[in-house]
Amino acid sequence: SLRWNSTGETVAGNNNGTAGSTASELTDNFNHRIQRWGPNDTSGTTVAGSASGTLGWTASLLNYPTSIYVDSSLNMYIFDMWNLRILQWLNGASGESIIAGTGVQDASGNIYATSNTANTVTRYPQGSTSGTVMVSSGLTYPWGLRFDTYGNLYVVDDGSGTIVMFCAGFTAGSVGTIVASGLNQPLDVAFDSNMN
Repeated sequence: SLRWNSTGETVAGNNNGTAGSTASELTDNFNHRIQRWGPNDTSGTTVAGSASGTLGWTASLLNYPTSIYVDSSLNMYIFDMWNLRILQWLNGASGESIIAGTGVQDASGNIYATSNTANTVTRYPQGSTSGTVMVSSGLTYPWGLRFDTYGNLYVVDDGSGTIVMFCAGFTAGSVGTIVASGLNQPLDVAFDSNMN
């Protein structure tokens, strides 16, 4: 049977133990910010959003950020859930660029993002703020995205209550296959280790 390990590891804050050698960026969801924790830090430094925890809709504020990705060039991509966008912070820059709606990264480092208003899925090469629309029809209020271990892309289509799969290596204009239907406003999809 499965159970949680009762002894956790402190990765942010002070556990009076040995610190790591690199900084980590963490989403502080309910405080609407991204925090950076360096080696030996006992508190985080706000690197995106409001240090006071104020939510907002402007380019400099966040509204429940749910995840973050830092690429090999140390550029930061923030998935800003309730603002329905992805923000890109280039390494060393003092501000961000709005890329698009919510998204995920493929094995090559490309970011795939949905636009709930345009009903599209767009691919952005690593480090770029301009992308290629990969899916331009057949979706109604797309929301969540997920790649499986084989590179297939799953799009959660909230408006139609479906999950649509696009096969690995699909090209712009490809038509997906509905793999689940009859759902009531689905927002995301996930897989376990057995691809269930």
